[in-house]
Amino acid sequence: MQLKLKEKDISLIGKDLVVDLHREIPVNLYKYFSISSYSIDNLIENKIHFSHPFKLNDIMEGSSQLWDLNDFIEQYVSESSRPYLDVLTLVTQHFPEEVYQHRGVLCLTEDFNNNLFWPHYTSELGFCIEFNSTDFLKSLELEKIICFPMDYEILQTINFNDYIFREELSGKVGVNAQLPLTYALAVKDKIWAYEKEWRIILTKEDLGKISHPLHIINQEQYLAELKGLVNRNIPYDRQCINRIILSTLFFSNSRFANKIKVNNCTTEYYFREGNKDLFQFLLELQQNYNDKVFQIDRDIIEGEIVSKINYRIKIIYLSEKYVSIESEKLF
Repeated sequence: MQLKLKEKDISLIGKDLVVDLHREIPVNLYKYFSISSYSIDNLIENKIHFSHPFKLNDIMEGSSQLWDLNDFIEQYVSESSRPYLDVLTLVTQHFPEEVYQHRGVLCLTEDFNNNLFWPHYTSELGFCIEFNSTDFLKSLELEKIICFPMDYEILQTINFNDYIFREELSGKVGVNAQLPLTYALAVKDKIWAYEKEWRIILTKEDLGKISHPLHIINQEQYLAELKGLVNRNIPYDRQCINRIILSTLFFSNSRFANKIKVNNCTTEYYFREGNKDLFQFLLELQQNYNDKVFQIDRDIIEGEIVSKINYRIKIIYLSEKYVSIESEKLF
């Protein structure tokens, strides 16, 4: 049983998904972050968040609207005598809720210089991690994952019935719908093509349940579900990080109240109040990544304005009062 897409073929062999890529995985893959306690804690702990499908930025991701359910529901109603609307709700809301608590999605991209990503994900104030793809995937090899590029196209439904099979679990007959579920996480509308996304899908027990967005829940359950998201932070080997790239406006007046130019290469930046997360981030860079920190900026090449890594950054001194950095211009 196989899904044939432009960028990859996804097959179900036994109970395992197998992906046949139509092009090589890039040497490096990138992830953009804002400065927050959440992102900094994960960096310090060498963890990365695998999102719940309901928490992705496009409402069509993981959506049951990508399945043509007519044949399946007709057969199910005939066999069970359950009302049509009950079956529809079961398949489109409750079924994804149950399955997606055991699925995580990590969205990466091919580029560090995506001029839409920097403002959208970092407000031009955050950072981007460059992973060595081979080493990063190897560091996750104990997990059950698949990795593939997204297909960007006019969204079309697939017949749900054509890509499932029935199986017996604990004496009950159930439906194995791994292919339709994966299809819903493997395609996006062509308007998203600028993302150049590579996606890692994790299958792991008890990553945390999130209710379908249209399934209204009380405040206690809502907060419990948010608290459970921490289970989706998965460890990796920090050695697979090649570079940490700071945004163009990283050293901005929203964070620093004063700066002193010590010499041509060294500058002292004095913190504004309330920058605990920023301090923790810089401390982590100083302690573990001081030879891997760079900064992106706009530059003019042959009359064209481009985004490129223009500076190597080194933290010379750090206190709760100020940070002293050495900035080396790259040519």
